[in-house]
Amino acid sequence: MRVIHRFDFKGKNVVKGINFEGLRPIANIDKILRAWGELEIKEIHFQGATTSLHNTLLDYEIVKITKNILSMPITVGGGIKSIEIAKKLITHGADRIAMNTGFFLEKNLLEKAIDELGESTIVVSIDVSKQNGKYFCFINNGRDNTGVILEDRLQELQAIGNPEILITNIERDGLCLGIDSTLVNLLKNYKGPIVLSGGIHSKEDVNCFREILDNESNGLSIGRAFHNYILSKGIETGEGLPFASKFELTDSFSSNIKMISPKEIELFLEAKK
Repeated sequence: MRVIHRFDFKGKNVVKGINFEGLRPIANIDKILRAWGELEIKEIHFQGATTSLHNTLLDYEIVKITKNILSMPITVGGGIKSIEIAKKLITHGADRIAMNTGFFLEKNLLEKAIDELGESTIVVSIDVSKQNGKYFCFINNGRDNTGVILEDRLQELQAIGNPEILITNIERDGLCLGIDSTLVNLLKNYKGPIVLSGGIHSKEDVNCFREILDNESNGLSIGRAFHNYILSKGIETGEGLPFASKFELTDSFSSNIKMISPKEIELFLEAKK
């Protein structure tokens, strides 16, 4: 199973919010690269935090700099609404391109992207939130409800060929409240690779996901819990920023510090084999 470190960006700063809101800077790109290397991360997910909403893009240089320093797969998402932009990101070092809003707004874009870039390069990003007992798909950084139920969206993707999907649980984003097993169970019939993001913070979460969706091509994209681990180790990540993780390590929203390292998860998964 894949263990992926998720980094949300605003400009060249790594940021983190709660439910896609209240973004606080965690670190700048130049300082945090060293920390990533020390954590022995094997895969990265870069996400533009407000890109779709403001019609902007993740800075190409972030991908280029990272690829030059760390040799690992990078998935890039946020504000990508054309194949031309996807190709530019790939040129700068992205291995996979994740799209959500673009695929909803242009119905044939997914098929075009698969044809031109290859299915292994494309990730269909789906942001979901539970409304009246059903999981609905949202676009524009979680602002707009498409009215499409998750199960219907999955059926559409299966008809195209089961591309990799990235499911982000908006209600659990940044909260470290654990995996929503009901949501994971809805994904059991999907044949393509599945990556889950939102709420993950413990080995128990990893085990829950693995027991429901036991497939080596599936993965977990983890943000805040890994960020908190970095700060707890005293790794310098920048200068002059009101670090979100420093705040989170002492805030009143949780009495327990929620953190885990990529290495811990890897060792846990090895022990379970």
